[in-house]
Amino acid sequence: MQSSTSRVWFVLALFSLSVLVSCDSGGGTPEPDEPSELGVDVTGTVTSAENDEPIGGVSVEVLRADNGNTLASATTDTTGSYEATFTIEEPSAPDQIRLEVSAEDFVDKEVSIGFQPSVTEDVTLEVMSVEATASGTVTDSNTGDPIEGASVTGTRPDGGDQLFQATTSSDGTYNVTFEVADEPSEVEVAASADGFEMGSKTVSFSEEIAADLGLQVQVPNQITYDLTAQTSDGISGTVTFWRAGPDSSLVTLDLDGDATLPGVSHPAHIHNNSVEEGGGIVLYLSAVNGRSPSGQTARKIGLPIEDLATFDGYVNVHESPANLGNVVAQGNIGANAEGTEGPGLDFVDNRRATTYPLQARATDGSVLSGGVTGTVRFEELTGSQTLVTYSLDTGGSVNSATSGAVEVAQIGHIHENSVQQGGSIVSGPFSGYLGSVAPTDPAARSSRIIEASYDDLTGYDGYVNIHEAVADDRRGFVFAQGNIGANAGSGGSSGADVTITVDNVGNSAWEVTGVSGASGVAGSGDNPSLTLETGKRYRIDNNGMRSAHPFAVETGTDGDYLLNQDGDGSLEGNSGISYEEDSEGITFTYTQTLADQASAYQCTFHTSMEGSIQTDSNSGGGGGY
Repeated sequence: MQSSTSRVWFVLALFSLSVLVSCDSGGGTPEPDEPSELGVDVTGTVTSAENDEPIGGVSVEVLRADNGNTLASATTDTTGSYEATFTIEEPSAPDQIRLEVSAEDFVDKEVSIGFQPSVTEDVTLEVMSVEATASGTVTDSNTGDPIEGASVTGTRPDGGDQLFQATTSSDGTYNVTFEVADEPSEVEVAASADGFEMGSKTVSFSEEIAADLGLQVQVPNQITYDLTAQTSDGISGTVTFWRAGPDSSLVTLDLDGDATLPGVSHPAHIHNNSVEEGGGIVLYLSAVNGRSPSGQTARKIGLPIEDLATFDGYVNVHESPANLGNVVAQGNIGANAEGTEGPGLDFVDNRRATTYPLQARATDGSVLSGGVTGTVRFEELTGSQTLVTYSLDTGGSVNSATSGAVEVAQIGHIHENSVQQGGSIVSGPFSGYLGSVAPTDPAARSSRIIEASYDDLTGYDGYVNIHEAVADDRRGFVFAQGNIGANAGSGGSSGADVTITVDNVGNSAWEVTGVSGASGVAGSGDNPSLTLETGKRYRIDNNGMRSAHPFAVETGTDGDYLLNQDGDGSLEGNSGISYEEDSEGITFTYTQTLADQASAYQCTFHTSMEGSIQTDSNSGGGGGY
């Protein structure tokens, strides 16, 4: 009995031990797995939708799309790039993330994207826009009348985007509402309409822009008006305005050559008001030589064609200096007439000009019998046309020079051969007849467009005679003459080695439009520096005209003139300089005496028209001519 019980306890002990050993193997109860973390990198670039330019300083917020919690933030650099990094426990990672992008002056933007450990998302932002209005009135600047149907636009002044467009109503007004992004500091408002030149103005930007514009009537390059015969002689013709430059015009007369009176010249003038009202003389034109087969003359004046096209005036052509009260042809012009438009002259680039001296010659005539000096000037127009102008050094009209009432005109011709040889008036390949100088003309000059090229004329074997009058019994009274072209020695221009042609840029500056005889003389741009060489003779052809822009050489002090086209210069009497002047320019020798004192050239009327003068050091003129 005892032995059986002992065996039972022994078996139970062994079982308990096996259970304990089984429980200890494997280290006890297993722990759950640790959660894992992910590193996330969100990158991209932010640019402007307007111009694709990168935007710096943009705030980029990265949020969970499900609950809006912020995960990371970043700011773009100057290249518009951003990078936002964060870590997140993998089981709790969202399906999507949201980017909130914001920048000053741009519209905020949200972008949702699928979640991944590496995300690249480029974003474009729209520029924030402002609503603004623009209004005003477009009128004819001459009459003040409203212009209907004008197109008005507003653009950024740097030639960028158009901000608005409107069309004027019957009363010339416009009003437009528009939205603008990236507000400009200024707006260029421009208006255009059929028959008018475009006009514009730059105004400060505001949410209420007001801009009125006046438009100039569009003026063609050529306008012709009829001149009707006023007497039984039947002298009729035309007067034509030609654009010659931004501030100058050519006025040509073309009378019926078969009807003009061969024994006289016909003075002509532009008058104030209309024919019906009558008015005083405003501008002298070149008188027409009645014997000329063409009946043509020309006059270059210092007014833009726009001024002539709107001028309240008319033209009178008179029978003769002795019979000024007898008007043989007349017609309204400008604001008082409808002219015929034309294409204008096909000017060559860099037009050339040269001037030849006319020597005084004593005569047995009754006018200027002691002779008078002068000049004849060739100015290139087109490839086959040259403006020929002769001027008398009378210091005013012929009447004032003779202290009397001269009743005959002074006429000019181009002759064959040289002065020494003599020859007939040229009849071919061009007509040698020039215009006439009316005795009351204060400029004492006359011009005509010759149908010959500049090169043909400057190379022509000829000379010019200026006579007392057109009548046969007085045509022999030559009081001024001079060789031209091939006979004039070193290229004309009063024997000049170098000819510099200048013109005015409004009233603000000179420009050099041509140089012949040397290079490196003039710089480029407005008021260019002139580099002159001592010992050389220079001709300054002043297309700005003495009456409007007299040319002068001065010291470093304004008004201290050494040479002056419209007054006295302190070195004009120097024999070495051998100074000459006329209405078209000045001629001088650049001596050491002049070089030592000359500092600048200037318009005596407008002091901003001034450029420097320097003495040649073989370094050239720094560009230009």
